[in-house]
Amino acid sequence: MENIIDKLNNDPSNTSTMVQLPFPPEYSFDINQIITKIHYNKNVDGFCLNDSSLPNSYNPTSLKPPTALGILTLLRFYGIKTEGKATVIIGKGPLVGLPLIQYLQSYPYYATVTACDIFTENIKEMTKNADIVIAACG
Repeated sequence: MENIIDKLNNDPSNTSTMVQLPFPPEYSFDINQIITKIHYNKNVDGFCLNDSSLPNSYNPTSLKPPTALGILTLLRFYGIKTEGKATVIIGKGPLVGLPLIQYLQSYPYYATVTACDIFTENIKEMTKNADIVIAACG
C-alpha cells in the first residue's frame, strides 16, 4: 500500500489522494502510517501532518477537509459573523469537528469555540447559551 502512496505522491498528473476509511478489519494496514505518507498538498481529507507537524488546517498551501470547508462557506454565504461568538461544535472527529475547531478559532473567524462529544455533560445548556451551534457528529 505504501508504494502506491509513493507513486501517487510523485505523479504530477495526480492532484489529490484520499484513503477511504474505515478499512475493513481483514486488512492489516497501519492506517496512520499510510495516511501520514500522503503528501499534504495531495491529501484531500486533510488527515496528514505537514512538515512542521501542525494539522493541515494551519497550512495555507495544503488541501482542506471538504465538509469543514463547506460549513465555513455556508457561514460566509449567509453573512454569519463568527468573531467573538460563542460557538459550540458537537463532534470532534478528524473529518469535520477537529478541522472546524481549528478554523473557527483562528483568522479570519476568531470564534470562541467549545467542543463537545458524547462524554460532554450539559450539552443542552451549552447549546442554549451558544450563538452558533454546529453538529458534526455521526
